[in-house]
Amino acid sequence: NVGLAFGANLSFPETDPMFKGLPATFLVTLGGFCTNAVYCFYQNSKNNTWSDYKKGSVWANNALFCLLAGALWYSQFFGLSLGQGFLKDNPDLITFSFCILMALNVTFSNVWGIILKEWKGCSNKTITVLVIGLIVLIISSFVPQIIG
Repeated sequence: NVGLAFGANLSFPETDPMFKGLPATFLVTLGGFCTNAVYCFYQNSKNNTWSDYKKGSVWANNALFCLLAGALWYSQFFGLSLGQGFLKDNPDLITFSFCILMALNVTFSNVWGIILKEWKGCSNKTITVLVIGLIVLIISSFVPQIIG
């Protein structure tokens, strides 16, 4: 959010207000891509898994899911930037919009994890804490609207 806020003025003056945040969004997500790529290459070296890139049978599957993950990750920030264009009159809502986005990311990723059985094998206590945490995140996304 700090990168998006500092990059808010990177657009041309004649750019429609709804699209002004997109250049900053591109730069922030590009930075995230570079960081992740460096870390993945580090892990390849650490775990001696460079040979996995030679396995042609998994290239299409990996490329598809990498492109999908990247498109979904970028689209969330794209949607945030477009949505903030409608909230320019209320700085509080702009601040909350990023918090809500992050809360929804955590919520949806964990719900998908539950559906796809990624949490299989965890204790009932762990699942209970997870569900309570998700409920708190969902409620916290709406409390500022209810109180304000």
